[in-house]
Amino acid sequence: MAISDRADLIESFEKLGLSSNEARVYLALLEKHPITGYQLSKSSGILRPVVYEMLNRLVEKGGARIIKSNPDTYIPVEIDEFLKNI
Repeated sequence: MAISDRADLIESFEKLGLSSNEARVYLALLEKHPITGYQLSKSSGILRPVVYEMLNRLVEKGGARIIKSNPDTYIPVEIDEFLKNI
């Protein structure tokens, strides 16, 4: 089972104010990074427009960082730092 499919972890992040999709994308980022939004969509099974929206939200909330490239890639912020940010 992939970490991004763990309902207990998703529920914990929801209690901290993230949506279930934000939690799933963050957990998927932890599993594999750096990664493009397109690659993350393919590996997680979340629709690409949703992945990009969630990645942008995570960047705003301090849970992910963008690596400017062509195409841009994303990395997760370490979980301890992310918990402090939210």
